[in-house]
Amino acid sequence: MRCQEFREMTDSYLSDELLVETNHEVLRHLENCAACRSEFAARRELRARVRSAVKNSPETQINSAFAARLQTNLRAAALERPTVWEKIKVAEFFNPKVLAFAASLLVVALVGAIWLSRSLSNETTIAENNQSNRAGEILQVPIGTVMSRLHRGRKLLRQQLTEYARSFGIAADG
Repeated sequence: MRCQEFREMTDSYLSDELLVETNHEVLRHLENCAACRSEFAARRELRARVRSAVKNSPETQINSAFAARLQTNLRAAALERPTVWEKIKVAEFFNPKVLAFAASLLVVALVGAIWLSRSLSNETTIAENNQSNRAGEILQVPIGTVMSRLHRGRKLLRQQLTEYARSFGIAADG
């Protein structure tokens, strides 16, 4: 990377807008170029001072009366909002026709899932074993090691996806 390219990318780098590969190029350039390093430090300091000045400026502060009014309005709106249970009651979820339809859909979906699971399990196992054998050959490790690593990876992925879902309230805690 040349100094001119670095100067053009400095603000994007400071704003964390560059790709990882480009960040690495910028860092390599900074390691080798003292002039750009000092210019970079000056820009970083300037940005920090401007940010601090804007943040602490009285013109950019929220009016306390407005903040109090906003907080009161938000609190009132939250209290007026119906709960989930009230929404279910309003929707007449417990209508016998709706319940019968939902139960029949559930039964059809369950039977279909069981049938699909049984019909695909043999084909999937054969395909996975062939891929695992191939992976073992490429990595030059036994098939058991490949299967163990796949199991561990799936387990970690399941844990991380569950935590992610819980953070958004999609999955129940437990």
